[in-house]
Amino acid sequence: MLKAITLGLGLVASVSAAWAAAEEDCRQHENAELQIQACSKIITSDPRNAEAFRHRGRAYLRGRDVDRALADLSQAIRLNPRDGEALIWRGLAYRDKWDERAITDFSEALKLDPGNSEALFLLNSVYDWFDFDGRRRILHYSELIKRNSDVAIYYTYRGRAYENKGDYQRAIADFSMAIKLEPKNSSAYANRGHAYHRMEDDERATADFSAALRLDPRSVHLSTVHPAYERKKDYDRAILLYSELIKVNPAADSYRYRGAAYHAKRDYDHAIADYTEVIRLDSKASDAYDRRGAAHFGKGDYERAITDHSDALKLEPNYSEAFYNRGRAYEALGRNLEATADFNAAIRLNQSHVAAYDALIRLHPSNASVYYNGRGLAYLALVGGAQDKDKYDRAIADFTEAIRLEPDYAEAYRSRAGAYARAIKHYERAVSDFTKVIALSPGIAKDYYDRGKVYVLIKPADDRAVADFTEAIRLKKNHGGAYYLRARAYETKKDYDRAIADFTKIIELFPDTSHLVFIHPSTVVLVDGKAVTDFELGHLDAVDAHLGRGRMYQAKGDHNRAIADFTKIVTQQPYYSEGYCHRADAYVAKGDNDSAVADFTACLKMNPRHPDAYYGRATAHRRKGDYGSAIADYYRGLWPPAPTPK
Repeated sequence: MLKAITLGLGLVASVSAAWAAAEEDCRQHENAELQIQACSKIITSDPRNAEAFRHRGRAYLRGRDVDRALADLSQAIRLNPRDGEALIWRGLAYRDKWDERAITDFSEALKLDPGNSEALFLLNSVYDWFDFDGRRRILHYSELIKRNSDVAIYYTYRGRAYENKGDYQRAIADFSMAIKLEPKNSSAYANRGHAYHRMEDDERATADFSAALRLDPRSVHLSTVHPAYERKKDYDRAILLYSELIKVNPAADSYRYRGAAYHAKRDYDHAIADYTEVIRLDSKASDAYDRRGAAHFGKGDYERAITDHSDALKLEPNYSEAFYNRGRAYEALGRNLEATADFNAAIRLNQSHVAAYDALIRLHPSNASVYYNGRGLAYLALVGGAQDKDKYDRAIADFTEAIRLEPDYAEAYRSRAGAYARAIKHYERAVSDFTKVIALSPGIAKDYYDRGKVYVLIKPADDRAVADFTEAIRLKKNHGGAYYLRARAYETKKDYDRAIADFTKIIELFPDTSHLVFIHPSTVVLVDGKAVTDFELGHLDAVDAHLGRGRMYQAKGDHNRAIADFTKIVTQQPYYSEGYCHRADAYVAKGDNDSAVADFTACLKMNPRHPDAYYGRATAHRRKGDYGSAIADYYRGLWPPAPTPK
């Protein structure tokens, strides 16, 4: 009897040891495979063990098995709804699937523990993905503030959301509250400084940046701080701040920006001393050599300037500004050949280097037409919106001056035509200039193609556009862009057979994804503060041609051929949502509603904010007699879900 009891106790001890080992292996996170095996063993014996499900879910997630991770973490939460850690891990799994339910899980974890900084950080990061306009983020942080009004970080995050929306006053109010709650919160001072900086309130911006940097020299990058001082030309205060930072942390950046402030004051000796210290701290700082060279130039010491700029170029051979600055020093010494070489090198590396063109116009007045044309292109490259109208006007003026100096200069007409083509009110001028180019330099396919594009912008079905694209094709047989735009013109004219022929030709020329480049219209803001049409570089491949040809077959009612083209797209680019949507439309037209529903669903999985896909799927559901699903999709089409990033 005693022997039996002893054996029983030994067995119990052995089982207990095995169980303890399984629990230990289930909790460790170094070996995912071992963790899954151990947790599975525990779950088999105790199917209500929430902790084992959570640990196994984490292991699955680390192994990128997101679906199994979600199943386990969901079970852990069902068994223990207050398991904040499981909520965070399930949120991470949803995030990996681009699923907005991540927001809900991180929010629930915060409700359980308002001070959970990990949940708050993850929530804010996932809002960056799903809440582009900041509206939901603001509502959520407002709710958190109602429950816990003394948590500074809530105000900081809401303030950032307001700032991203451009509501700087509310952002500043929130950052100010964060500072009130935590007077030594360097991040709040830095954020408020950014908001003031965006409002161009440089006085307050610099005060906040200074406060942030005194609390934590790492809280703001000096590249953000310096422009505020520079815009105010308050170099003395900038120098004081940088000097204080140098006492606390003598880093290269502090010397770099103090040197820049001295340089701006034309205190070249102090600037040179600071740039020299940057070089001592970082011998590979090419910018410090270049700036020190510019300071030597300011003092009139051109030889030392050349030495420093040359050292900068040894460290960074493609340093455009160093070439330009060395060119200035060569020019000052009368070494015009070397200066010209350096100015040309600066332009080769940075085609929008206006100052280098200025120098070449100055050095070579007899060849000025070429440089005026180049400078015009440099100005044009700098145009980004209505605020850059002055650069646009300067570009036109430079092209016009090049033409005045050399009336038969085809390239200047070509450049000015391209500039005119950017503005709706100048299309006819663009046509006139392209016509002049063709007269001066006949037989170039691109000129006919470019003029054809302007005709399309004037009138999409313009016969003159078709004629120009046809001539471009005659001159260059494999001009895919001309075939494509001619096909689109035929499409607008409802000449589907000719459009099909052109799309087919593109497929023959470029059967697979190719490197063919073409130009298509896009909208930018440029002239007089209004949206105007511009030319933008794009890429054309067989997918575009199959899409176009499929649309043409669809317009002709040839649904089977349309479906074949759209299927080719889905095969070549399975993540291109429009391929599924167009094929779904063809299935609806053919009466194959089941296939249509499947394709619309695939399209919406990739692009949940596609109202036409919801309406199309609703139509397919209605034709199947599934009126409940149809009504739901009509509503979704009116109010699509929040955007999902590509």
